[in-house]
Amino acid sequence: MVKPRLVFLAIAGPKNEQLYLEVFDSVEDSSLSKYQYLSELSLDVIQDLIHDSERTSNDCFLGLLGVEEDISTYAFCSNTNVKFILAVRSSDLVVRESEIRQLLRRIYTIHTHAVCNPFSLELTPDTLKHSLYFNETLRQLNSDWSNQ
Repeated sequence: MVKPRLVFLAIAGPKNEQLYLEVFDSVEDSSLSKYQYLSELSLDVIQDLIHDSERTSNDCFLGLLGVEEDISTYAFCSNTNVKFILAVRSSDLVVRESEIRQLLRRIYTIHTHAVCNPFSLELTPDTLKHSLYFNETLRQLNSDWSNQ
């Protein structure tokens, strides 16, 4: 069985500021703006989900946010209100939410290890971009995901 390809990962801070955007697809300039738009749109959906009074689950995994063409976006919101938006290309493939949930939890774990590094001098929006551990582990995670 072929797995759906990862398209992009966006991480937003507690105030919905974009902290990180990694595009896994070969990207054109028009695609990059499309992915940025999808991540911004996803943040609006996440805000609605978080503030929904009828939501009974305290699970950090928010599930499927939406589908645009053949790109499905999923979200995970940490207890510190850091939002992880993962987009997968899912044309003609079945996407299992349990696999996406597990993948987002792994991304959250490597994010936590990168941000809570005691040897890091300061925490800035560029911390993740310059974190060798975060970028290499994320690249390996994408490779493992694609090759399974």
